[in-house]
Amino acid sequence: NVNNGFYWNNIHIRNSMKLEDVEKKQASMPKSESSTSTPVSGGQSTSISQDTQEWSGNGSGFFISKSGYIATNYHVIDGATKMQVEYYQGGKKHVYSASVVISDAANDMAIIKIDDKAFAGVSEIPYRFDNKTKDVGSEVFTLGYPLTFLMGEEIKYTKGEISSKSGFQGDIRHYQISVPITYGNSGGPLFDTMGNLVGITSGGLQKEIADNVNYAVKSIYLQTLIDSSQERIDLPVGINLSGKTKPEIIKVLQEFVVLIRVKW
Repeated sequence: NVNNGFYWNNIHIRNSMKLEDVEKKQASMPKSESSTSTPVSGGQSTSISQDTQEWSGNGSGFFISKSGYIATNYHVIDGATKMQVEYYQGGKKHVYSASVVISDAANDMAIIKIDDKAFAGVSEIPYRFDNKTKDVGSEVFTLGYPLTFLMGEEIKYTKGEISSKSGFQGDIRHYQISVPITYGNSGGPLFDTMGNLVGITSGGLQKEIADNVNYAVKSIYLQTLIDSSQERIDLPVGINLSGKTKPEIIKVLQEFVVLIRVKW
């Protein structure tokens, strides 16, 4: 029922429900007796699904270091007792356990790290931090894993523009963006057209208040959180993506965006 929301696994997803409330209510699909998917040792799997583990919810994140550090939203990992990240590189699905390194509840940001001994790092991260405030009207886009229980686990691309240099009630830590943000997009990267990282998607106003008013934390505040960590995190320097088409840029970037599953 579009007007009154919908039901999934006996959870009533209401139009007025907050983003974090829905993400925390996501549960795994019922286990199927016909499922034969089995994880492969070494943190990789060619056919792993939610059937192998019950999870409470999921969000998005992205690599900020080749050694396995990943940025996401605080509300994605808040209270998690177990965590798993999944991403595709070189046509293979990689699945690893992870743990929280540092969090910033006030700015809704967190840094987690893959703690699986089988993890051997990732290739050169193609984007760099652009901490200069973007102008209103600048084109931006995000990659993430919204509504995986309905839309599937293929990474999703959504685009928009910087609507304002400040967020809710003039908060200068955020951009207001016209990029649609759906449940599960939380913690995903916000890129400019050159593939530079400019922020982290975080959520938006309820549709009853305003339609398609969403926010992203500016990348400078993620930089501050990283600098506050006791960990040595070598940030990416990026690669030259000039001359590439948008589909080509997305194909490069998407290998460093992860699906984060959590259990409370």
